[in-house]
Amino acid sequence: MVFKRLPWLFISVTSGLACAYILGIFIGRIESIVALILFVPIVLGIAGNVGTQSARIASRDLDDNRLSIVNVGKVTAKEALFGLILGGMAFLNSFLIALLWKKSPVEGFALGVSIVAIAAVSALLGHLLPVVFRVFRIHSRAASGLFILLICDMVALILYFTISLALINPGLELA
Repeated sequence: MVFKRLPWLFISVTSGLACAYILGIFIGRIESIVALILFVPIVLGIAGNVGTQSARIASRDLDDNRLSIVNVGKVTAKEALFGLILGGMAFLNSFLIALLWKKSPVEGFALGVSIVAIAAVSALLGHLLPVVFRVFRIHSRAASGLFILLICDMVALILYFTISLALINPGLELA
């Protein structure tokens, strides 16, 4: 049993290291904006939740033959729209919390806009990954676990810091 579970642990550690690397890329640019780090757990939580929910829906639809090549674009667009709606609701919540806690409307707005983008992209990725797995004959349920978290977390961090830094400090070089 240990050898069956060990690869998943290694994948989890690898995803954590990948996220740490992405944080390292941005850390030099955010030293003056330390507050962004405080919201990373919210960003990763939203990315993981929205991504895995979308992946589970796609996996179920694939298993039940409700999702096919013919309707994948329409269904995926609908899932991305749900991500935008969820992100919009989370925007309001996070903006108010950040505003009350940090007393900074710019940080709250940056967090909110980032969350909208992250929720939409995570929904899109979460819905497409099981389809891609199916095309490559990998069971689609594998996509709804660790792999979707790995991908959504990395994309979420990049989106969060890029969007937030652009809104908070527009003159800052991101390259």
